[in-house]
Parts: sequence; structure tokens; C-alpha cells
Amino acid sequence: MDGLFQVVERISNNAYKLDLPGEYNVNATSNVADVSPFSKVDGNSKDEKYPDIFIVMQIIRCYLHAKDIDNALKTFEDHMNAKKPAVPELYVTFIEGAMVGHTPKGMQLAQDTLVKMIERDIFLSPKMGSDLLLIASGEKTGGYTTANYIWDLMQARKITPSLPAVEAYYNGLKEREILEDDPWLLQVSWTYDSLRTRFGTGPGQPY
Repeated sequence: MDGLFQVVERISNNAYKLDLPGEYNVNATSNVADVSPFSKVDGNSKDEKYPDIFIVMQIIRCYLHAKDIDNALKTFEDHMNAKKPAVPELYVTFIEGAMVGHTPKGMQLAQDTLVKMIERDIFLSPKMGSDLLLIASGEKTGGYTTANYIWDLMQARKITPSLPAVEAYYNGLKEREILEDDPWLLQVSWTYDSLRTRFGTGPGQPY
């Protein structure tokens, strides 16, 4: 594969050995817990320039682990431009990693990638949406637009995020200058209270 990473060998259905530069300080063997949802393509197949999607995901994770967001983005875009299969997990891998540290560049890339994902009619599952909302809600200094966008996406599909995600999002909104009677805040507050009551942590319930 072009770039700093190369697939050396496929060890098993869920493990690949990658040739990684020393400065990335990550294990050269990348393990994948479950490859069943995807076609299992050998890393040394005839189309060597574009390894299977799990290898691409692992390469993206390695770059993001090393805080090399530019090469992570290039790897993601190279895969997309090659018209290779695009699945939610690939998008989420990049989006999650881009949001680590909540840098302005990373948060904007995460939001832009979400927009492109939806434009291709690829949607977040309840778990994926909840996981992304939980991470995005940790943003302390930015405009909170990525978290707001994820919330909107889930509301549009009538998906209720998990309690931890709603709690983090609600707390993030409360830290910002939003009027107490703002319709947006009221909706999130109602959802939060409903989930707390449902799971036994609401008013009058033990935590």
C-alpha cells in the first residue's frame, strides 16, 4: 500500500502484520475481533494498492493514535476515492479518532465526514450515534456544533441515545450560555430525565 504503512502478511482472519515506522510506537500486529460483517480479502490480493477494509481501519487507527490526522485523512480519502466499499464502521473509525483531544481541526473534520456519510445514505446505528455523541460532548472550548449535529441526526431518525451520552451532552449544553427555557435545552433535559427515570436514577431514585 502507498504511504508509511505496508501490510506484511495476513496472520489469520482477524490479525494482520503491518510494517510500521518506529516513531508510531504501536504493535505491528493489528487484531480485529470480528470480521464477519465484511468480505475477507487477503491483504496480498491482486489489488494490492487497496487492502481490505479492516486493514484500512487499522491503518487509520494507527495514524490517529500517533496524532497524525493528516495521513489518517489521506488514507480514508484514498479508500473512498478508489470507490471501494464504504461502511459505517469505516466512517466511525475516522470520526472517533479525529475527535480525540477535541482540537478545532479534528472536530471540524469529524463533522465534515459525518455530513459526507449522510449524503451517501449511510446512517449511524444507535450504538454508533451514542458513542460519537459521548465523545463529541467532551468538547469544552469549541462551538459544540459536532455534538449538536450528532444529536440532530439521531433525533431525525427517532433514535434515543444512551443515558451516558445524553447526560454528557446535557452537561455540555448547561456549561454554555443557553437560556433555561431554550427549546433545544428543554428537549434534551426531558430526554435526560426520562432516561434517568427509566433506568432508576431519576429524582428520588438511588444513584
